[in-house]
Amino acid sequence: MDANHKPGRSDPLLSTQTRTVTRIADFEQRYASTGNNIGLARSEVEVWLKGTASTADKQQDILLIVSELSSNAVQAEGPYFELTLSHHPPELVTIKVFNQVSPTLTGRRIPSIHTRLGDDPLSEQGRGLSIVKALSLSVCVDQRLNGDVTAEAVVQLDKGCDERLISGDN
Repeated sequence: MDANHKPGRSDPLLSTQTRTVTRIADFEQRYASTGNNIGLARSEVEVWLKGTASTADKQQDILLIVSELSSNAVQAEGPYFELTLSHHPPELVTIKVFNQVSPTLTGRRIPSIHTRLGDDPLSEQGRGLSIVKALSLSVCVDQRLNGDVTAEAVVQLDKGCDERLISGDN
């Protein structure tokens, strides 16, 4: 041991303090249901994600989930969709998309929700929720009788050193 070393005084090896992770404010935004707003939502979430302790790979996963769930909302042809992201330090982010679909709107359809994710991987539509499920700890889609839909995904952020050791990344 170094002669200048004084245990108990700023000694990182003996410290019992835990690292504090700050919870950042939720991201909440309402968008008109247009294709251009999917990209806008993605860009705004990308800025918000910089406040989380997430890796670049996890940020890309979250941005893909935002794109998929927002696309579903736009395809449902409601007047708007609401996007909310919540950071639950240190490891979780919840992504929620709500879209209002009123059955009284002329020419609008109420979206159908597939009860089983990944029914037909070769179909032209319906793969987005399978992708979201693969990238998330959990996925929940709730369709109300009036047609309103809320889709929610929970993503686990990087666990840090232990996860990299197990996966072989350096």
